[in-house]
Amino acid sequence: MAEVEWRTHSTGNRVYRSAKSEVATLLDPALFAAGFDPKIEQELGSGLSLLNRLFDDVPEQIAENLATTPLPQAWHVALQALSQRLAETRDARARNAHQDLISPVVINPQHYTRIL
Repeated sequence: MAEVEWRTHSTGNRVYRSAKSEVATLLDPALFAAGFDPKIEQELGSGLSLLNRLFDDVPEQIAENLATTPLPQAWHVALQALSQRLAETRDARARNAHQDLISPVVINPQHYTRIL
């Protein structure tokens, strides 16, 4: 397999995974009804960070949710900042992904004894 092929799928297309329902669940309006809570902000950040490792569009789903859900200003600011950090983290991980891959090695059959 050529180096270019093993760095992407054989068709050249990535498998896209959306976190639309997961982000919608975590950003349920009932969570924000009592106002801003730093502990909930920390827990929410942890959950969304984990989803960001698994899915491709967590920051975009947060932005979409912010556009459609009325939230207190403090939550809106906190979630926008979190979304920006998650996008930066995801993009950095995608840029460095090729460093994490192991190149396939061609095996020379002359180096092995064939046992029948």
